[in-house]
Formats: sequence, C-alpha cells, structure tokens
Amino acid sequence: MKNILVTALVSAAVSAGMFFVLHRQVPTGGGGGAGLVDVPNLAGLSADQAHQLLGPLGLQLEIVEQVDDPRYRVGQISQHLPLSGSRVQRGATVKAKVVRAVDRVRVPPILGKAVADATGLLEAVRLTAGSRSERVDEKATAGTVLESSPAPGAEVPVGSAVALVVAVAKMVEVPKVTGRYLGGAKQAITAAGLTVGDVKYGRNEDVDEGVVMRQTPVAATKVVAGSKVDLLVNGTD
Repeated sequence: MKNILVTALVSAAVSAGMFFVLHRQVPTGGGGGAGLVDVPNLAGLSADQAHQLLGPLGLQLEIVEQVDDPRYRVGQISQHLPLSGSRVQRGATVKAKVVRAVDRVRVPPILGKAVADATGLLEAVRLTAGSRSERVDEKATAGTVLESSPAPGAEVPVGSAVALVVAVAKMVEVPKVTGRYLGGAKQAITAAGLTVGDVKYGRNEDVDEGVVMRQTPVAATKVVAGSKVDLLVNGTD
C-alpha cells in the first residue's frame, strides 16, 4: 500500500512538471513572435537587389539619403536602419543610404608649369593644389612643377587636392677668393659650381699686383648654382 502511494505521488509530480514546461512553451496572446523577421545585411547591394531580398520577408525599402562612401560603388547601399540582425515586424520599413555618383575630372597637364599657372589650371577643372614639396633639379626651371599626385590625365573626384613636387635650384656657398691671385680665384669659383663674373681692376700699393681685393657676393654667401662672382683685382687690365 505504501509503494502504491509513493508511485502515485511521483506520477502527479511528473505530470505537474510537464504541464508547467508546456505552459511556458506555448505562446499566448495571439501568436507572440510569429510576425517578427530578421533584417538582412543590405550593405553593398543595389536598391533592386535589396527589394528582392526584403520582399519575401514582408519588409519595405526606403532610400532616404545619398552619401559619399569609398567602400562601395555608386548606387550601392552603404548603411541602413534597422541594422542587420535586428528583429522587426513584417511590414516594417528599412531606411537605407546609397552611394551617390560623384563628378570626376582629369588632372590637367601641369608638369613644367610655374606653380601659379599650374594652380590656375587645377582650379579651372574644379581641383585644388594640395601639399607641396621641393626637389633640387638643375635641368628644370626653379618654381616649376616636376611631378603631381595624382598624375596628369588621372580621373579624380571634383574638389580633389593634387599634391605638387616643385623644382628648386641647387644652392652653393661662395668661396673666399680675396687675397688670391686671379688665376687661383677663378679656379676656386668654378670648382664651387659658380661662374666668374665681371673682373675689374684697381690700384692698391699695399696689395700684390694680380691679387683679388674684393669679391661680390662675399665669401660664405649662399647663392644659386651657376651664379656669377664679380671680382676687383689689383692692377691694370
């Protein structure tokens, strides 16, 4: 009799537990989450592709803005709300931003142009002169454009900045030639990458004849390579 009573109590407890579990699993209130769907990831899709993906889920697509986004091509969706993975009711609208078309222009032929002229050519096609660096180039005219980035002919978005590399002259130091005889002074000047300019003569009895008494520019002056150095020599021409 005791065993029968224990068995009856266990059976009752098991039945009560199953009822509780089933009661927790069965939704109440008219179907619960049956109308919810997950928002898929639309990034990188065209509007048509997004419509095809959302249609079977009962979701709508609304394009709310055109934006610039280098990660995607023109016409592709770059962002949307609700985010992918969100659970929404069927019939909800997903609001998306798509990449807009950007006007593109070619970098004009600016190599060899003076910086001011190059800047004008860039502005004429709605570009701007960007960062500027310098490079010594003895063959190019100082102040002219040696290189640009992007290079001439490249297609870039309107408003882009074009970096310029500008030629600068080589600078050298004028050697000290006063106190030297004219022949040695000329050698020192040419060895420094400069040229002998006007040679004039004057008289000074305290200086040996043929010795340079004055130079222009003076020693240690920084000048453009190839510049002239004028001399005043003691003596007569």
